Amino acid sequence: MNTSTHDLFDFFKKANSNISDEYTRICRRVNEDPGTAGDQGEENWKELLESWIPPYFQIVTKGRILSDSGETSPQVDVIVLSPDYPKSLLNCKEYLSGGVVAAFECKTTLRRKHIGEFIEHSKKIEKLAINENGTPRKDLQSKIYYGLLAHSHEWKKENSNPKENIEKAIWEYDEKYVTHPREIPDIICVADLGVWKSQKIIVPNYDNGKGLKGNYVMSG
Repeated sequence: MNTSTHDLFDFFKKANSNISDEYTRICRRVNEDPGTAGDQGEENWKELLESWIPPYFQIVTKGRILSDSGETSPQVDVIVLSPDYPKSLLNCKEYLSGGVVAAFECKTTLRRKHIGEFIEHSKKIEKLAINENGTPRKDLQSKIYYGLLAHSHEWKKENSNPKENIEKAIWEYDEKYVTHPREIPDIICVADLGVWKSQKIIVPNYDNGKGLKGNYVMSG
């Protein structure tokens, strides 16, 4: 079957078109009120997630993740909570890490510095998660799925190479901040460009004995 005519392809194309239209609309007002423009971008991603993930997950915007020891994360733009998260705590703006399924940073226009901040925050958020050990998956994967969602990017000039620029920034900041594969963020999505997903594997490593490795796979 030709995937370009598949219904699912059309569904994704429509979602992408909606994000693109919202980006154009937001950009017309961003100089007047950058704060409101950012809030609108977060709402766009919240609505998109609500339309695709099961309805029993609760989604909130602008909050911090709270560990059982009382430490908090930097502010996160969109947070997906487990179905059994107490409704009486939904408006507290500090969300218990044990009830956080996923967290996302949202950017209207992705810039290089955002990638650095995102990867630095990923390390901090991993430390707040109630992680377990004992199996390869538990050793490699944080219990909080963490991603960066952007409408578009800053590399628009002729002869710019936005994919290469993003990949270089990912590897540079990964080297700077990450000390364990579990600290690697899970996904970077730029709506009009592509998606980068982390890939974590175990390989023999006789030099340091850890055998843990993480890298990124890009899909257009």
